[in-house]
Amino acid sequence: MFVEVVVSRKPFSYGTSYEAMLRRVDGLMHGHVKQLIWLLEHKSIYTCGVSTTQLETEQLKALNLNFIHTERGGKVTYHGPGQRIIYFVIDLKNISTPPDIKLFVKRLSECVISALEGLGIESYYNKNEIGIWTKNPSPYKIASIGLKVKKTVVYHGIAVNILNDLTPFKLINPCGLNPDYITSVKNLGGNADIALFDDLFLYFFKKNFHHIDLQKQNQLS
Repeated sequence: MFVEVVVSRKPFSYGTSYEAMLRRVDGLMHGHVKQLIWLLEHKSIYTCGVSTTQLETEQLKALNLNFIHTERGGKVTYHGPGQRIIYFVIDLKNISTPPDIKLFVKRLSECVISALEGLGIESYYNKNEIGIWTKNPSPYKIASIGLKVKKTVVYHGIAVNILNDLTPFKLINPCGLNPDYITSVKNLGGNADIALFDDLFLYFFKKNFHHIDLQKQNQLS
């Protein structure tokens, strides 16, 4: 099974990447394109998942913050330069029989946890507060997971705080949490090297999904 891998080094606007992802979803559902893993950064923006409340939306408006509503799971959060976004457009039928989104999330989480360990950060998956949390010195959220499934195609993805500015999180309750619980690799004194994280993540993705053949491309096809 082939999965196209694209690593983008310059930050993308959320709207541009979102439209590209939706085109890929539609193409995959019609059998026109390959599956995709896209590693990128976003220009600064707040995104609202399907669980975002009206009150949270009104607060974003009152603060005159740049935000957009999306169909991913979860609540409001922030994206910006220095945060690694990993988008997926993958047919779950190619992952397990029957298609199992919980199994997919579990394996993805293991990939992120292993990659973070390579950067000097111990972490674990918290199923109650969906995402990846650090172990020491106390629990802090370092990565968020927000996915959407259309028929059997899973898309959207994971946001991992590598060396991004954490200040914008303090204007909201990211994923419904106190913003003081948000951290990054840099903030914890780890090796905040995005390129190294990319290499580690893809290595462990291939290890956890051993039947997948990753094909790197310079840009989206």
